[in-house]
Amino acid sequence: MFATASNKGLNKVAHSKQGVGTAQFTSYDERAAASGGEVLYGLDKELAEKAAAKYDPAEENECRMWIENVTGDKLGESTLQEELKNGVVLCNLINTISPGLIKPAKNSKMPFMQMENIAMYLEGCSKLGVPSFSSFQTVSLYENKDMGSVLNNIQALGSAAQRVPGYSGPTLGAKIAKAAPRKFSEAQMRAGTNTQTFLGKGSHGGATQACACACACA
Repeated sequence: MFATASNKGLNKVAHSKQGVGTAQFTSYDERAAASGGEVLYGLDKELAEKAAAKYDPAEENECRMWIENVTGDKLGESTLQEELKNGVVLCNLINTISPGLIKPAKNSKMPFMQMENIAMYLEGCSKLGVPSFSSFQTVSLYENKDMGSVLNNIQALGSAAQRVPGYSGPTLGAKIAKAAPRKFSEAQMRAGTNTQTFLGKGSHGGATQACACACACA
């Protein structure tokens, strides 16, 4: 669930369409044939089924609403994958969180330009502190191969946004706790410097005392 200083103003409208193609994420043999899509076999089918297992429609809807509330732009009625495929929305998302962090997206219908936009978005994620294990391959989004990884990345970006200086918009995922450093008085600091450490009280100190006793007895 995403959060702001006040969540009351957020648009909670549910979207009926989801960001996966029927040929890739459900009953391949039946649905792909019915829709005229490609039926997957062998390793391709196994990988697609694993990707489908990670996909969560509720998480997609949450990511969609967060993107809309951050950018202020309403996404279309297409699936989220189709809305994000050209990379324009994602690049706008990065530059809304941190203005000027990456170059503006190129609004083009040419595949290589759209994939370049996605690559710029991923570069922006890295600059904002999204860990590499929360990234995804360009084709995961562009070719709709693994929307689960894409959603995971957007969740990670929503969390990382909490640490971006100057950003006060909606966030996504778990709230990051602020550091609360302990403060000590000057008297406490002086007392600490005079306290014997655990190492000094340990086996080394005990062994030294035992040797001293043995020598005295001799």
